[in-house]
Amino acid sequence: MSGTRTPADEKHRSNFVALVLLLRELAQGLLADGRVVEARGLIDSIEALKAKTTGNLSDDETRFLDDVLYGLHLAAVKAPEKAPETSPETPGTESEPQGQGQP
Repeated sequence: MSGTRTPADEKHRSNFVALVLLLRELAQGLLADGRVVEARGLIDSIEALKAKTTGNLSDDETRFLDDVLYGLHLAAVKAPEKAPETSPETPGTESEPQGQGQP
């Protein structure tokens, strides 16, 4: 990429960075909630952006993207996966309302 940037280039760069930061924030929120599978989907989306923009990013943008992905991969490995919750109303549960059991 040349050293001369137009206002349009700067706008695109800002939008690109904002998009990656938004995806990172969403993925981090999902990881914090234990929703690792969903977070990995967002991480995969960031990896797709990286693959599709290869050769079009500055060195700084490439490093930024690599740093975001590294941090998310590390967080995903460390995040405990949350087991799906079941409610008492879920069919097939063994709990019965009090007073309605077998005599």
